[in-house]
Amino acid sequence: MKTCPRCRYHSSAQSLVCGRCGAPLPESGPRLGQLNDIAALSVPPSPAPLRPASTTPWWFDQIAPRAQPRSGDRRCRRCGQSSSNRIECIVCGNPFAGEPRWPALLNVNLEVDHPPLEEAQRRLEDVLGRARFHGVKVLRLIHGHGSSGRGGIIRLEIRRQLQRHLDALHIAAWHSGESLSPGTLLWNDLVKRFAELGVSDAENPGITLVEIG
Repeated sequence: MKTCPRCRYHSSAQSLVCGRCGAPLPESGPRLGQLNDIAALSVPPSPAPLRPASTTPWWFDQIAPRAQPRSGDRRCRRCGQSSSNRIECIVCGNPFAGEPRWPALLNVNLEVDHPPLEEAQRRLEDVLGRARFHGVKVLRLIHGHGSSGRGGIIRLEIRRQLQRHLDALHIAAWHSGESLSPGTLLWNDLVKRFAELGVSDAENPGITLVEIG
């Protein structure tokens, strides 16, 4: 309720002027614009779009080893076209670099050298950007399940990080290892699309599968 400062008439809280004398009523509580500002502050910011860094960090091949190129095998960094007897890509014209080949399913071991949480999150951002750029279809994140067996902080925060990327449409889906049960529709669909998945991936709380899209 609002009370008119002129005639002391009581009006509803939504009224802007007095219903009896027409005098302006004082404001009570934040205005709509202020409420929008408050709501905006309470929503966490969306993660940045996934982009690979300009240079490969020293730790990358330790946590996400890729297949080394065969002798004479060259692969285009831009579109993935490979050839053994050309100096440039016949599809996009980009020079071949002969870099390690990126598989459809890439193993990413976030437990290597036991990094702190912030470093593990930073590494995941870099891996996601590179995997998307090089056409990787799914990541098998190995993060462990904590020394207590009830869920380590890295596992929990990594999954929250993935959920933010999913909400921002940067990835197609992510699946906790413990939710992958043989015989279920989800498991049968994943195995059909990604033959590299095995029994060790099923019901494993120490991993998370990420579909890049």
